[in-house]
Amino acid sequence: MRLDVRFLRLAVVAGATLVVPLAGCGLNWELDYQRGLAKAADARRRAVVQFYQAVSRDCRAMDLEVFSNDDVGKLLGRFVPIRLDPVLSRQLAEQWEVQNVPAFVVLRPDGSVAGKHDGRMDAKAFCVFLINHMYN
Repeated sequence: MRLDVRFLRLAVVAGATLVVPLAGCGLNWELDYQRGLAKAADARRRAVVQFYQAVSRDCRAMDLEVFSNDDVGKLLGRFVPIRLDPVLSRQLAEQWEVQNVPAFVVLRPDGSVAGKHDGRMDAKAFCVFLINHMYN
């Protein structure tokens, strides 16, 4: 019986995480890592992976305060934005040593890591993060 309750909780959280990330941010997030990486490689652009959970106050705040910012939107237009749940994408979260959400990883078109940041940022700091990892 206990296992059923845990499974139900996980299913509710997973379902909310898959549906809610698209609300409020106005960006077209790719929710499949492999598809997003393929899009980035095809377009010869970098990818920005965000580890996101709908239950995180900081994740929701970034949707409202950062991803709605025009400057951030323009910069992110030069990347392929990918949004992942760290529980559902545990292997990647462990590989990149994600400690909390939100967490961001900038990937080169070949999949190598150009930069990483754990934690919430304001719009200006996020723009600086993207610019710093756009060409390195």
